[in-house]
Amino acid sequence: MFFNRDLSWLAFNQLVLQQAEREDLPLFERMKFMAI
Repeated sequence: MFFNRDLSWLAFNQLVLQQAEREDLPLFERMKFMAI
């Protein structure tokens, strides 16, 4: 039961980090993703 929830949380964190690493976004926008 917790396994799927944990995998979902890890996938969400990966997406947030990918957005924070995008160099085509302004720095402030990337910083907002890191604050999540």
